[in-house]
Amino acid sequence: MFQESALTVVPARINEMPAHDQATEWIRAMLAVEGVHMSMGFSLPKTIIDSGLEFEKVFAEALIQGQGEQFLL
Repeated sequence: MFQESALTVVPARINEMPAHDQATEWIRAMLAVEGVHMSMGFSLPKTIIDSGLEFEKVFAEALIQGQGEQFLL
């Protein structure tokens, strides 16, 4: 199982969120220092296939809020 923070598509919002932007930048900077492949989600299928593994099932999940009906966790 893999989990990816979608840092390659942020900021994905309408209004400014300075504290959120600062926290996201701290996380991005930490991951860059650690040598993380920042867009691995886009490369993951090829990486898995190249390693000799096979896809048995693909599952994606997302929480979308702000469309008029908010369901907070």
